[in-house]
Amino acid sequence: MRVYLDTEFTQFTQPQLISIGLVADSGREFYAVMKSFPLKQCSAFVREVVLPIIEHWPSTTLDRSELRQSLKQWLNEAAEPLEIVCDFATDAELLIELIDGERNHALRQFNIASVAVLSVTQCEQITDAVDSYFTVPRQWPRHHALEDARALRYVCAGSIFTATREPSAPNHG
Repeated sequence: MRVYLDTEFTQFTQPQLISIGLVADSGREFYAVMKSFPLKQCSAFVREVVLPIIEHWPSTTLDRSELRQSLKQWLNEAAEPLEIVCDFATDAELLIELIDGERNHALRQFNIASVAVLSVTQCEQITDAVDSYFTVPRQWPRHHALEDARALRYVCAGSIFTATREPSAPNHG
């Protein structure tokens, strides 16, 4: 089963996780915000766009170990190993960092068969569909990790895209 991933993070250089959203093909969802992250390291974009979203909408705020445990429980509830799909390599890297440990063992421990990143070409092909997803009023606006994961699922589910395991993707959006 595929699970679509999006994260929000402090900046492109040495990114630190702020929030994570996952949406499974089945419709199950996971969302959490880190209880603490380095505010001083947040880019101007994150301070102006992302943080106000988090501040104005209720969320599950967890420290790193609580988030890791909650994510592990959510992922392990799936009956089969999962393929995580995202549109930006940093999303995958932050997920792996959150999981910790030796990569292959950690992925198995979290019921993850693979972590795949859409190619630049694939991301370009779905840009209009993602834009149109957000023309309809949504629970949260763009740049909310869960809503962005929902948008990715919306445009990719049922498509013929095969994500690559090569971490190359366009700007985070």
